[in-house]
Formats: sequence, structure tokens, C-alpha cells
Amino acid sequence: MSSIDSPSSEVYEQQSDVLRETMWRIKHVLSERYHSHNNFINGDKTKLEEYLKDFKQRYLDSEQDVESQDWLDRLERFQYAIFGIPTSFEPDMVIDVNYVKGVRFMGELKFKRFNKDKQDELKDIVEFFSIFEAEPTQKGFDEAYEKIKQYRLTDHKVFTKNFDIELVQAFVENRLQYEVGNGNGNENENENENGKSL
Repeated sequence: MSSIDSPSSEVYEQQSDVLRETMWRIKHVLSERYHSHNNFINGDKTKLEEYLKDFKQRYLDSEQDVESQDWLDRLERFQYAIFGIPTSFEPDMVIDVNYVKGVRFMGELKFKRFNKDKQDELKDIVEFFSIFEAEPTQKGFDEAYEKIKQYRLTDHKVFTKNFDIELVQAFVENRLQYEVGNGNGNENENENENGKSL
């Protein structure tokens, strides 16, 4: 029977120390990033607004193809870093004011980049969410915009910002139900509280 001080136990101890040190470093980096993100988001609002304005300008003025994988990745990282919006809907997602700001910002960003009718504007969170959810491509935008035009022809009320969180929560829940096979509508349909589909 080998002794507890055998060479294999020493190797195990060394590897264990290395692993412990690595885990501590990872935890430290993640903690730093988390606190930096929170400080940025909750700190100087002027810096955040400047950053948002700068990102928006770079996206809208980009001569590079914004449908490239590079830009698609940038948009995903941006919406997660600034607004906490992941790339896919998750059951335990918290829909808060910051999330809704992200829906509005990303919806408007894509709307301004792809919309050819420069006189038009998005009117309420239903329309913002439709563009937000669409693929950030001309084709994705055109499909979402067509649904918005149909939605505008229906008898519906324009929702004030007071309903934003409730409606986005309902849209996300609707999407999750669809994704797990419990939904029974078109993949990109949303319903407002009057039962009208977008």
C-alpha cells in the first residue's frame, strides 16, 4: 500500500494548487468585469450616453457591410454588455427598464440603418420590439417592417411607455412558448393586449 506522501499524491497536490489558483484568477477577472460593467452602466450617465451615441453613429455610417459576421457579433456583444440582453430568450430572464431601453435602442438602430422611408418613425414598443427581434439584415428588416405596416392598418391603440415592461415581458414569454413547441402562431407574430397580431 502506497504512502500518503507518494510521488502521485505530490503531483495531485501540485495540480490541485494550480487549478485552485486558476479558478481564483478566473473568479477575480469575472468579478472585475462585473463591477466595471455596473460602474459604467450605473455611473456617469454622460459617458454612457456618449458611448451609445458613438456606437450608433459608427453603425449607421459604416461603409463596411453591416450584415457581415463581424458586425452581427458586435451587435450581440453590444446589446449584452450595455443592456444585458442575451442572444436568445431564456425562461429566467428579467425584463426591466434597462432591457426595455435596449429593445428601443436596438430597434431604432436597425430601423434607421435599413429603413428607406426616412420620414417614418417607430410609434410604440410593439413596433420597436418587432424590429429589435428581426435579423439585423435588410431582409429581416423588410419582413418586420411589412408586419408593422399591417399592424398599423388594424384598429389598435398606440401604447404609452407605461406599458413597455409588461408588453416586452409578454412578447418574450410568447416567444419562449413558441420555441418550446407550446406556441401556435407564426414564428414572428406578437400579440398586443387587444389580441391583434403584429
